[in-house]
Amino acid sequence: MNRLARVLFIQLCFIGIFLLSLVSTTNAASLSILPLASSINADESISLKVSVNTGGEVINAAEGVLRFPADVLSVVSLSKNNSIFSLWIEEPSFSNTQGLIRFNGGLPNPGFVGVSGEIFTIVFKAKKTGSASVTFSEAFIFKNDGLGTNIFRNANTGTITIGSNIISEFNTPRLPKIVSTTHPKEGEWYNVNVAELSWVVPSSVTALSFSVTDDKASVPTKVYDSSIENKRIELKEGISYFNLRFKNEYGWSNTAHFKLQVDTTAPNPFEILFKTSDVTVNPQSVISFVSSDALSGVGYYEIVIDDKNSIVVQSSELPASGLYTLPSQDPGKHTVLVKSFDRAGNVTSANSSFSIGSLNVPVIDSYNSQVKEEGSLSVSGTSYKTATVELVVESPRAIELIQTVTTDKEGQFNFTLKNNLERGDYTFKLRVIGEGGAKSVFSEPVLFTVYKPITIAYVLSYLAQPKVLIAFAVFMAVMLVGMCVLFYRNQKNKRKLKMCLQNLSTTSDKTISVLTRDINAMVRLLEKTQVKRVLTNAEKELLQRLKEDQTQTKKRT
Repeated sequence: MNRLARVLFIQLCFIGIFLLSLVSTTNAASLSILPLASSINADESISLKVSVNTGGEVINAAEGVLRFPADVLSVVSLSKNNSIFSLWIEEPSFSNTQGLIRFNGGLPNPGFVGVSGEIFTIVFKAKKTGSASVTFSEAFIFKNDGLGTNIFRNANTGTITIGSNIISEFNTPRLPKIVSTTHPKEGEWYNVNVAELSWVVPSSVTALSFSVTDDKASVPTKVYDSSIENKRIELKEGISYFNLRFKNEYGWSNTAHFKLQVDTTAPNPFEILFKTSDVTVNPQSVISFVSSDALSGVGYYEIVIDDKNSIVVQSSELPASGLYTLPSQDPGKHTVLVKSFDRAGNVTSANSSFSIGSLNVPVIDSYNSQVKEEGSLSVSGTSYKTATVELVVESPRAIELIQTVTTDKEGQFNFTLKNNLERGDYTFKLRVIGEGGAKSVFSEPVLFTVYKPITIAYVLSYLAQPKVLIAFAVFMAVMLVGMCVLFYRNQKNKRKLKMCLQNLSTTSDKTISVLTRDINAMVRLLEKTQVKRVLTNAEKELLQRLKEDQTQTKKRT
């Protein structure tokens, strides 16, 4: 019986050891309030950090409730800016009445593992002297095992001692603020190697210390008088840090570090290469260019064709091969200039030239060199099959119109342009646009004239103008006066002269009467015609003028 008991005891010991080994494989995770102990004066503020130690395990969530004495402390703010958690079931919140803070957050896979993962920070303000403890009343830390296993084991307590004359880090000067007129933005590159730096020195500061180093964590040690509020320094190429701290009766401030980036060297030389040939009928040439810069790197390129508008290409937009397709160009010789700018503004340039070949100019088979007003300009000819032919009409003043047609399977084309041009001389020219945008040069300008044809209606319209009628009547009167004068001189007969003058008056009346009769007849004729058909624009204009002449003639009579 004793032997059986010993066997059972040994077996139970092994089982206990095995269970203890299982428990030991799960490390203890904890929550902390840092710093554990701190001291401030009444009406001052202090920042505490709530962090997690996962104990070597991977976690994906934590939640808890913190308590604090509401009569001694009040929460000013909660911040999760630097939190390891990105997902919040319940964002950090507080109640100064109840003296509690709540949180419940997590993060997606792969979770977090570490000894000091910040969850959020608390800024407390001390209401009165005394001692205050910030404790966890509830806490959970969940393992990232798909089961939500709670591996929380313990949490510490943060203690704040509040006095009336405590010297703390909050009594030392605030972090200096450095500004620069030559290098205003930290993190940007400048091609200026002399920096102008300045800062404001508080009245409580008794000394200061500054240095220029390559290390952004450097703490200056050489002490200077507090009256120094600016510094001019020469910089080497690359990245440097200007380090500055203040001192007052309680000690030194933290060190401010101002980053300075200098690059005064232009990007490395490069050349422009053409993918195929620098002579092609393809209007879009493909070039390649790659520049480099050892310090700040290439920021962007500027491409200028024929000294015209520039094209800006960011270095991130250019492939590693450096290939770039230029915009479509007309046939002829062209120049291309590429400027490489680094991020500090230094520039290196390369240039080259290329030619766009021309397709054959369209052949003009026929056209009408004399075009009536309100008529049509007809141009026909031959070019490439199923290509686009462009016709441009120009006057001495400007381009009047542009029209395109597509050639047929035989390469034939025909333009018929309804004429809306005023009378005068014009020219037209042609070019062909083929597949892929390839073009020919324009043909030599061809002259044509727009005119107004002379018709009976046009002549009648001209003669029916009041100034023409008056001129004709005056002419007839002068002729009669001249005849009468000659007759008088020859015959010396006053009576005949008197009769002549009477005849002159009669003749003038008859002439005006005849003209009036003709005008009335023409008006009646045009009005009858208007009943039978629509009058042309010229006939309408003539009818209007004749009616105006009728009115003026009646006034004279």
